[in-house]
Amino acid sequence: MSYSSGIIQAPVSISDIQNALGVVGGGDLGTLCVASTINPWAKYKPVRSQVIDTVTGQWENNAWKNSATWWKNTQAGSATQGGNPTGSCGFHIEYFTGFGAYTSTGTFAYKLINGLLGWAYEKPAGGSQSPYRQQDFAQYYHNAIVPYGELGTNEYHLGQDDKVEFQWALPISQYPALNLALSDFAINGTSLAEFHLGVILWDNSTSKVFISSGTFGSGDINVETDSDQSLAIKGTARQRTWNLMPFFSLGTDPNSQGVFLSMANVTPSQVTIMMHGSIYCIVMAEFNQAGTSISYTIDVVNETTSARTNASIYVEIKKIPASSITPPEEWSGDVYHTYITRTIAASTTTRVTGTASVTYEQDYIYWIMARVENVSESTSGYEQVDADIFRP
Repeated sequence: MSYSSGIIQAPVSISDIQNALGVVGGGDLGTLCVASTINPWAKYKPVRSQVIDTVTGQWENNAWKNSATWWKNTQAGSATQGGNPTGSCGFHIEYFTGFGAYTSTGTFAYKLINGLLGWAYEKPAGGSQSPYRQQDFAQYYHNAIVPYGELGTNEYHLGQDDKVEFQWALPISQYPALNLALSDFAINGTSLAEFHLGVILWDNSTSKVFISSGTFGSGDINVETDSDQSLAIKGTARQRTWNLMPFFSLGTDPNSQGVFLSMANVTPSQVTIMMHGSIYCIVMAEFNQAGTSISYTIDVVNETTSARTNASIYVEIKKIPASSITPPEEWSGDVYHTYITRTIAASTTTRVTGTASVTYEQDYIYWIMARVENVSESTSGYEQVDADIFRP
């Protein structure tokens, strides 16, 4: 019938599918059902199933009935450690019944932090056991989003109770009825909406694991740590950088037997935790529309009871190839740096703004950092300069 607003409406034509997937040529159904541009987070999409007729009893008034189940997929997506694959929604998902040590090969923790886990969208293979069905694209939503969100920020400060709360931002789909939700998935018979959010922190010497008290379905999934100053202190430094990887957990105790699984194709984040009673910088930056300069804002937060007169604030911007795996703090050289002198009042926040003459280049990522000189814990860490205006 048509393709508009990212949605294919029935009756589905080959040209509708081509338009949705951005495929030029290759008009045979088999090619389209395995196209790399299919959005796996769409509820309705090609899945592996030997069923040929998905319409009878599941389609009414030119739409899928609420009781339709073909899209939940009963053939592919089985978890490798047992369990019923029904409810994997076209994905192959591996789960574990124990967390394990992050240094032990084969454990969930080891595979998680080493990027050995993920969700694989398994498309139809053709033939009688996994036929291609044009009707699978009815109500396909090409702009579907990942249903479980992401870490809200990469900078945290230890509270007066020596705890940190990791904030998690839950997404909202424009068309939730056409977007996969966590409640659509079932792992070993349990909805993913009943799972908790877990995070593992690690560096070159240790690891720490924390799990939210609330579930994804409750909407309260921020993760609070134990009281632990070592989250922010390592040696004499009053801030500490960790690698962080989120995961799903059916229970709240990583030391007990349960069900643990990764999120789909998530890579580790670097988070910085700073000690309370310190001075620290929070930095934001973005390119102008012409791509010829970067405007930045630095909030210098002074939690101490002492003012800093004529403090020197160092600002640095680095340009790193998008293909590089070298973290910005290890990349030598910069495209801009300056020193700004300000008096930082006690127990308050001082805002500093500036503009850097830097020209945007498409194949690079730009990072900005700020710190108060001679205050080791004050560094903002490297934050990515907002260049969304230049992205399609």
